[in-house]
Amino acid sequence: MKAKELCEFNRVCPVYKGEVKDFDSPLHVLRNVFCNRGSHGWNNCARYSAYLKGDEVPEHLMPFEK
Repeated sequence: MKAKELCEFNRVCPVYKGEVKDFDSPLHVLRNVFCNRGSHGWNNCARYSAYLKGDEVPEHLMPFEK
């Protein structure tokens, strides 16, 4: 079994840590779609893009917002 590729920003991301509850999907679904999917998921994540650019990332920015 291949190990999951975990987002490098998981330790600072409030969505990954379960601190943001403003979404309808279960947390494990968001993690599997964006955080644990490798570059395919990360490149679709608004938070990941903002972290890479060095932009200020609003605490409640959801991964699926563009």
